[in-house]
Amino acid sequence: MNSCTTIYKHTQEGLVAKIHSDQRRNSRRRGHELSQYDIYTLREWAKKQPIFYMLYDIWVASGYNRWSRPSFNRKNNNLPYSLNNIEIMTAYENLKLEGNNPKPIYRIDMNNGTILESFESIISAEKKYGYPIGKSKISLVCIGKRKSYKGNFWKFQNQGDMPL
Repeated sequence: MNSCTTIYKHTQEGLVAKIHSDQRRNSRRRGHELSQYDIYTLREWAKKQPIFYMLYDIWVASGYNRWSRPSFNRKNNNLPYSLNNIEIMTAYENLKLEGNNPKPIYRIDMNNGTILESFESIISAEKKYGYPIGKSKISLVCIGKRKSYKGNFWKFQNQGDMPL
């Protein structure tokens, strides 16, 4: 990644652009309709939220610690992204909320595609297998950015069929 991209990612505008891009990717993955707002509308909404500036300043002061990064959480995980269904918090707070709004996952046999185990959330799978909470690569497998993690294939239960 070049230095201009890194610098932009750390600006308020760049952060909101990344969040907007992630929201669109996650909506497609979940089978939700895409948000009706564009990046400019989301930026204007964020600018009206005092907590956005406070969390942004904390993130910068932390040296861009990934857990301090502002995050736009869906209040109701069963609904798509909308300005009425998002709130701003840190990435760490958003991760902790998974216990309140778990995303069920399967552990899949990589050889024949059968379901080996079902978990109420990524965190519950991490705990069972002793993986570092919030640092395992299970979520990357679930969203298709990795083929496997520690010899296992994982997927969200609501994803339907995915090629192994």
